[in-house]
Amino acid sequence: GAVATSLDTLNWTAQNSGTTENLQAALYNEGVFVAVGTHGRALLSADGVQWQGFNTGAADTLMALAARSNRVVAVGGSNAVVSLDYGVSWLKYGAAAGSDLQGVAAGLGQFVAVGLNGTIFGSDDGTNWTSRTSGTGEHLRGIGFGNGTFLAAGDHGTIMTSDDGTNWVRRSSGVDLRLGPVVYAGDSFVVGGDYGLIVQSDGFTAPTMTVRNRPGAGGVEVGLTGLIGRHYRVQRSTNLVTWADWTTFDGPRPSTNWTDALGPQRMFYRVISP
Repeated sequence: GAVATSLDTLNWTAQNSGTTENLQAALYNEGVFVAVGTHGRALLSADGVQWQGFNTGAADTLMALAARSNRVVAVGGSNAVVSLDYGVSWLKYGAAAGSDLQGVAAGLGQFVAVGLNGTIFGSDDGTNWTSRTSGTGEHLRGIGFGNGTFLAAGDHGTIMTSDDGTNWVRRSSGVDLRLGPVVYAGDSFVVGGDYGLIVQSDGFTAPTMTVRNRPGAGGVEVGLTGLIGRHYRVQRSTNLVTWADWTTFDGPRPSTNWTDALGPQRMFYRVISP
């Protein structure tokens, strides 16, 4: 039940949580600290000093927390528990027997949970969960969200990313150790691992696009400037609703341009990565 607080992240003060349960995760949401741990125990505090305990109804150890407005979701084992009042009262829902969930993150209007053997589940509300294909059999130990991207981390240096929570791409971490906690800070992901290892992603420096009319070239000139080595997809749309890949750029140099020979229709362009 250990809880400690700090005003500067350097000097810490132990607080009395009022429980002997092992606490596994905590977050700050809408002015309230929420912590969860073994035997489905949840704690709430407005200041990090005075804590009140609540029973979530889960028998398993709750390993992770995520929140969206007043809705707080905690996962652990095959359980997902949801609170609609910032963590005071809880409802228990099942993900899948044997799924052994280890992490959860909120983003893009949904919750995404990860677990052992490459398990990934998604839910719009934290109550109804759908299994998703991760493309890996490695144990996934943590997940975070930032800048429109989910990042999951796990055993043997596994890093998976997704820009929609459904389709996942494996990335190279450059390590072969177990990775776990994931946070998004500033403009990059930071992932913790065994033996004090910390890995950090490149910053999400936003690419820039230019579109210029070039009648002499038979269309418009589309320019892109981004990070060297990053993969970009340039997409086109005639209505800003339906988008299709037009070309790609892998960044061997910081910028490039293309000519698009257009017909009579108006065309819109955007760049996404990956």
